[in-house]
Amino acid sequence: TIVARVISAGNISNVVTVTSIENDTNASNNGDNITNITSLPIVDLQISKEVNVTSGFVNVTDLIKFTITVWNNGPCDASGVIVAEALNSNLELVSCNATVGGYDGYTWNVGSLANQSGAVLTIVARVVSTGNISNVVSVKGVENDTNASNNEANITNITSLPVVDLIVTKTVNSTVANVTDLVEYKIVVVNAGPCDATGVNVTENLSPFVKLHKAQTDVGYYDNSTNIWYIGDLSVDKPVVLTLTVQIIANGTVENSVSVTSRENDTNKSNNNDTIPNITA
Repeated sequence: TIVARVISAGNISNVVTVTSIENDTNASNNGDNITNITSLPIVDLQISKEVNVTSGFVNVTDLIKFTITVWNNGPCDASGVIVAEALNSNLELVSCNATVGGYDGYTWNVGSLANQSGAVLTIVARVVSTGNISNVVSVKGVENDTNASNNEANITNITSLPVVDLIVTKTVNSTVANVTDLVEYKIVVVNAGPCDATGVNVTENLSPFVKLHKAQTDVGYYDNSTNIWYIGDLSVDKPVVLTLTVQIIANGTVENSVSVTSRENDTNKSNNNDTIPNITA
């Protein structure tokens, strides 16, 4: 009884013969053979995926780098190796680099992968919208894979947060006025995006040398008791205007500044404030 291990792919055939010193009267049964056996290759493809985000949060417009590694644990060479890698809908492909084969945005065609060898794909993607970013990659080849448990990999889910760029400007129709004169302030707020803004408020503290005569706005409302223009939600590239008419009530230098805030992270705070030229009353 012989026990043998199959060590390579191919055709397995075997013939045995028997002889002795004496004359064998029937040589027709002195040989025998097995029915040919086909030895098929097997592999153990393994895949892993890493992402350069450790906090679990990213902002819209951020760049994320994914590193995908495929390894063939053998014992045979693998062929027709394909990795399914479809980016999350909140991402867009910026660049990619593969040590073997090519990536088209959905599939990495690795091709052949020798026993005990690997390949790496690096993907850089831009976050284009808010939401949950999840990702699963899988690998398969032509040969029978003896361990399917390591053919998939996924990243820890990432939350994409909205960002905005709120811009506030303020103008005045006169820099010299008399007591009892009416002066008009015009405040314009625009959201340069890339996301819609929510909870937008403009702080507009009036000078003690003036009192509010009239407030007009095309969105939200101005509360004179809190000195806040409550805008609410503000879509991208849709400016809104508040016109304040104030009356000069005392002599002096009338100063005025405004500032805008929202719930979202503002990527450019340098344009969140504005001031008017001082008014001499």
